[in-house]
Amino acid sequence: FHLGADVIDPDYEHSLGVFRILREALTNVIRHARAEQVTIRLTRQDHDLILEVKDDGIGIAEDKIGHPQSFGLMGMMERASILGGRLSIKGVPSQGTTITAVIPLGSAAG
Repeated sequence: FHLGADVIDPDYEHSLGVFRILREALTNVIRHARAEQVTIRLTRQDHDLILEVKDDGIGIAEDKIGHPQSFGLMGMMERASILGGRLSIKGVPSQGTTITAVIPLGSAAG
């Protein structure tokens, strides 16, 4: 786990949203990735909170990312969207998956 030195204490809504995205990402690693290592980074860039979860597992297939039955992935995307942010998912076969959530802090940045 890597925590950027400039990460502020976001408000409850942002904290809860980021926590739930992280929880789902880690649940997916446990269920599907067959990973040996997971790296979590929480940093701030300008007025955005950036959460990155990267594993060294099998890598998510491209067709699974937008699949209607991928409820966990869809839920993470919806949570990021509700907070005004975005979520990206990138899998590389046999090298792992990286999930990145970029959440604007807005008035919580102060």
